[in-house]
Amino acid sequence: QSRTIRGLLLSQREVLRCRRQQIVVVPNGIDLNRFDPSRYNRNRCREALGLHPDDFVVGAVSRLAPQKNLDHLLQAAQMLIAKAGPRQPRIRIIIAGPDGGSKKQLIAQAARLRIANHVRFIGSRSDVPKVLRALDVFAIPSFHEGTPFALLEAMAMGLPIVASQVGSIPEIIDGNGYLVCVLQPEETLYALRELIASSKLRTRMGQRSLELAGRYDINDMVRGYERALLDAVRM
Repeated sequence: QSRTIRGLLLSQREVLRCRRQQIVVVPNGIDLNRFDPSRYNRNRCREALGLHPDDFVVGAVSRLAPQKNLDHLLQAAQMLIAKAGPRQPRIRIIIAGPDGGSKKQLIAQAARLRIANHVRFIGSRSDVPKVLRALDVFAIPSFHEGTPFALLEAMAMGLPIVASQVGSIPEIIDGNGYLVCVLQPEETLYALRELIASSKLRTRMGQRSLELAGRYDINDMVRGYERALLDAVRM
């Protein structure tokens, strides 16, 4: 999946009893035809989620599980809302995905932070591209990840990213977003404030996401696995 993971495996190759040549990187890939922002009307996607055209919408597509650290996003949202100026747009947080054990706790956390009316948990969705098209920013504050498909999909939909610097994520983010510490929601707050303040910044980062997403075509992934399997047979 990533150079980072390959490096970890190589450092343990004596224990794993494998050779350097046996560990190859095949980047994850997504359907770039399905995840294409030009196919979806942004205003209609917002209307479907009950969002106003002028809302500033931060979203996550993720299992609602402890690993995903969505608490971090709620804390950053609370600070963002508390510090909102009179001209700042209405803040909305959209979290899509199945319950992985944290939904009840996250709903309670939103209530404790007094931001429940700003947060929507919309469950598992079959129309993820439409959900992403409704967002202004995609957040992924996980404690650990490999190469997350959700991140690649958000990039393909032209979104600026705010992501924790774990796993292979630092390999993916390159001028298209912010890397933040998993234990510092203040860093996510600062990133979101900059993105709210500048539509030009959002546009520039979103365009960069689109460019980078081209590296993660599902067809390239399939061909990569085919080559790796053929090479393994020949060894």
